[in-house]
This record gives sequence, C-alpha cells and structure tokens, in this order.
Amino acid sequence: MCEEHLTEVAPAFVPAAPPPATGTGDEVLREIRGMSPLAASTAVSPDFHPLEGTTVTEALEQIATQVDPDLGFRLLLHTVEVLQLPLTEEQYTRYEALASRFHYGQDHLLFSVDHLV
Repeated sequence: MCEEHLTEVAPAFVPAAPPPATGTGDEVLREIRGMSPLAASTAVSPDFHPLEGTTVTEALEQIATQVDPDLGFRLLLHTVEVLQLPLTEEQYTRYEALASRFHYGQDHLLFSVDHLV
C-alpha cells in the first residue's frame, strides 16, 4: 500500500539509508563494559529461562565488535531497560551522543532508558 501511494504522490522518491556511523565500535564497547558490573548480579527472564547478565554483556561485546556497533548499542539499550539498570547523568549524555551518531529518532532514548537516570 505504501509503495503504491508513494508511486502516485512522489514517483521520484527513492528511500536512502543514512551513512553508517564510523568509529563507534570502541565507544559502544566502553558503554557495554561500563554496564557489565551492574548486569553481573542480574538475570534476563529469571522466572522462565534465566540468562545471567554476564552472559548477556559478553554477547553484546561480540555483537558490537564482530557484527555491528549500532546493533550492539540498540541491544544494550534494550538490555538496560529490561534489567532496569540505573544510569548516571554522564552515561545518559554519552548515550545521547551515540544515539545521535547512529541517527536514532529524537525520542528513541526518551522512551527506552531516560527513566533510569
């Protein structure tokens, strides 16, 4: 439906992805490692199929370094939210900077982790 509508109203429109953020891998890795001590004492899905926080942060490190820093950061945000890990103002400011470099929408952090600061 969307493609049909776009063809009618804007036939020349070609969707384009923003350029990938370069040089962000080390920053994302630093943020993951910064949360590791807090995550170590937690578990994802503790009542169903517990997964230790340490295992989760190790997987996040692998994703950020071997797959894509953007994906690693998105999953870090989700992990912080799920585990309800507290954030400092400084961490949140760094998260905002990374989110901007990854071209996240203005409200991406607002709705995910700002309440944890």
